[in-house]
Amino acid sequence: MDTEQIFILAGGSLGLFFALLLLTAQKYRSPANQYLAWALIILVVVLLKVSAVVEYFFLSELFEFFRIEYLLPVFLYLYVCAALKEAVPQKTILSLLGPFLFFSTVHTLLSVADWLDYHRIGEYLEVVEPFELVVMAIFLCFVVALYTLKVKRSNARFGFKKWIYFNSSMLVLLMLSWLIIDVVEIVLGWDYWAFLWMGVAVFLIGLTYFGVQQLTLEEERSNIKAIYGKKKNPVLKSRRQPSTLHFERIQQLMKEEEIFRDPHLNRERLAATLGLSPGTITRVLKEDGGVNFNEFVDSYRIQLAKRMLEDERFHVFSLEAIGREVGFRSRSTFYATFKKQTGLTPGAYKNK
Repeated sequence: MDTEQIFILAGGSLGLFFALLLLTAQKYRSPANQYLAWALIILVVVLLKVSAVVEYFFLSELFEFFRIEYLLPVFLYLYVCAALKEAVPQKTILSLLGPFLFFSTVHTLLSVADWLDYHRIGEYLEVVEPFELVVMAIFLCFVVALYTLKVKRSNARFGFKKWIYFNSSMLVLLMLSWLIIDVVEIVLGWDYWAFLWMGVAVFLIGLTYFGVQQLTLEEERSNIKAIYGKKKNPVLKSRRQPSTLHFERIQQLMKEEEIFRDPHLNRERLAATLGLSPGTITRVLKEDGGVNFNEFVDSYRIQLAKRMLEDERFHVFSLEAIGREVGFRSRSTFYATFKKQTGLTPGAYKNK
């Protein structure tokens, strides 16, 4: 077994493992994860199909008839919509299934009609397959762009958006690489397919690793919310007593609604909530709180993080999960801000 086959089998095995985890584990079962699992299964089958790993199996010819490649972007689209809690009209689903139904029907009818004359089918495929590959690339890029824009315009968490952006970019890159390698083979006769299959396998390995990590983090966040509930955060002591109604309203939003836990909170969002301008927010916080916007919000976040680190019920959760729960986008930002305000890292503070 060569290196290429090792990568392919490793990627396919891990992809199937992650898919089965989403399909069978009760704590991860959800409509969104079900769609993601089937998208992974399709990607694994496509990898095995195009890399000729399944060419010796008796069902390998069925993979040539049914163009399951077109189902991958469909299930990814359904996954994103389910994750965003958006219903998908039946007309949209039928439209997305159009290329799969059309090309599968064409290949099946031709194969049945010319079953006794395989050479004619081979000649047809040599002409049609390059054209079909272009159609497939356009279709995948179109659907990926469609659901990526949907995610960008939504109020989804930053972590979920980053997850979608990464996967979308990798899928488009792999599809374009597929096109380029096919053109290079036709024009120059060079065969670089092994590198593409290894790239897909590595993508599956990375997708599985980060996917399990993402599920673990989501589970920790859910458990943290179940323990924390709606407990109020203590009032941030400003350097001066509030002297304006605006400052009191900002403090109320922080204490009662805990808007600081939104990782996308910025001056513009806070100003829109209060019906003020961003400049007014900056002036009020500077005059009545003696701090800038980031210092003000981070103070609430760090106070809540300290309470969670001191509470034994949260000791089973990772520091990254706690940082994201209080509103930080990344672990590095959480660590840097926590050390700046307390003089200790979150881990050292927890141990102390």
